[in-house]
Amino acid sequence: MTHNSYSHPFSRNDQSMVARWFWTVDRGLLGAALTLMALGVALSFASSPAAILADESIRDPFHYSWRMMVFSTMGLCVMLGASLLSPRGVRRIAVLALFCAIVVMAALPFIGDTVKGAARWINLGPFSLQPSEFAKPGLIVFAAWMFAEAQKGEGVPGVSIAFGLWALTVGLLLIQPDIGQTLLVTTTFMAVFFMAGVPLKWVAALAAVGAGGVVSLYFMFGHMRDRLSRFLSPETTDTHQIDRASEAIRAGGLVGRGIGEG
Repeated sequence: MTHNSYSHPFSRNDQSMVARWFWTVDRGLLGAALTLMALGVALSFASSPAAILADESIRDPFHYSWRMMVFSTMGLCVMLGASLLSPRGVRRIAVLALFCAIVVMAALPFIGDTVKGAARWINLGPFSLQPSEFAKPGLIVFAAWMFAEAQKGEGVPGVSIAFGLWALTVGLLLIQPDIGQTLLVTTTFMAVFFMAGVPLKWVAALAAVGAGGVVSLYFMFGHMRDRLSRFLSPETTDTHQIDRASEAIRAGGLVGRGIGEG
């Protein structure tokens, strides 16, 4: 008979918030998130020395790396704090985040910073805030909640509410305009719609509408046409970014050139 010397910090009978989190947290997902954060911080030490060349007032070559470490730590605390919430608490936070983000996104044309023709950010002094980043998780959690309520058959028009808020969010994103976020939100929303167990013909219809919307965006926004044309015919336009990326890959090889030598 062997004895396992390792003991868990919490027993199965412990009903405290932290104990329930310890036994129910998705360790695989948590590990993946922590790995991505660690890789992002590590890679910033390669890009920061090159990034400061655009600002002569910054002397520390790792200025942006230290900033990223600070914000990553803050993000980690928020992530772990959110994971401690109950499902009801998550829904409440999601609703609050979604509606606050919608209000701020509606005000962006008047108070947002316009960069290259797009107003997506709010300048808050030491940092800038992009409200669509809060709208994305808020909308997805809220939509999942509404789809679940609709399936209970208690008269809650969950599907209509979810689609209405999706349309409102997408409309505000297009006003900015932010095509990338629009496509990301729509794709994720479709995935949640599919996971809700709706008939496949509804999913196919939504996919067809989405494809039609992408085609419409191509004709509505000139910068989207330009980017697609450059991708399909790089020989007809400036390929500065592609050339620099190719140069970086050739110089770094498989293992890179080391911390701070990017």
